[in-house]
Amino acid sequence: MDKRAKDFANNAYSNLASASKATIIHTRKRFDKLWSSGLMRKVDPIWCGIALLALSLTFALPSPSQAGERYYLIIFGAQSHPKLPRNTHTFATFVKVGDCAPGATPPVLHAYTISWLPQTLKVRPFRCHDEPGVNLTLEQTLAWACENNLRVSEWGPYEIEGEFYENVYNEYLKMQSGQYRYKAIDPRSRGSRTTDCIHAVSDMDPLHGRDEYFLIRTGDSASRHLVVVLFDRERVLADPGNLSWIDAAVGLNNYPIVHRPDP
Repeated sequence: MDKRAKDFANNAYSNLASASKATIIHTRKRFDKLWSSGLMRKVDPIWCGIALLALSLTFALPSPSQAGERYYLIIFGAQSHPKLPRNTHTFATFVKVGDCAPGATPPVLHAYTISWLPQTLKVRPFRCHDEPGVNLTLEQTLAWACENNLRVSEWGPYEIEGEFYENVYNEYLKMQSGQYRYKAIDPRSRGSRTTDCIHAVSDMDPLHGRDEYFLIRTGDSASRHLVVVLFDRERVLADPGNLSWIDAAVGLNNYPIVHRPDP
């Protein structure tokens, strides 16, 4: 039995109880790719049946989203000019918006930011050891960027599914808990309690490890790459229209931010 095919079937079964529509659709595409390559034909029929059962429930599983709630994600990059590694940063803000009737008071909005930096706020790319880190708010991050003459770029806002929002929120709680430390060039293992700003954001993706976000980019290029991966993994929903009101709601209109096009 081919190990890759059996691992795939195992993964499909383990996701059965908690996967959202987006996760199972993603799994189905992986299944189709493996089947076309001939790998699935080597799988034990029982395991293959389990995988097919998981895929058949694509539209039967409940979503963790609450009725009337919508979820959004904004990716940011910051860098100096000329770009220096110590003057670059990647961060993200995610927003939960409650429903409200037309003409009523503005919807309830909750915004959280993952912006992981050393407590000193001095990035030292070639430091050999990790150090205490701090997760800044969106306002603190933008103030830090202004103080250091960094240009801030924005991708989004993008609408995301409730399950993905929960993944991002769980990563935010981890960064707030004090269990992580900062290192500008961090270990490639997701299980490590040391992370840089890029992986602090990319670890919100439960399906792919840090190898998918290998550090060959910094600043705007790193942030744009994150957006590319989100699109490739279909974590971003179809274009919901003009979402500029979210920028205004979280206070981004008060800053000189460069809005970047979708990749």
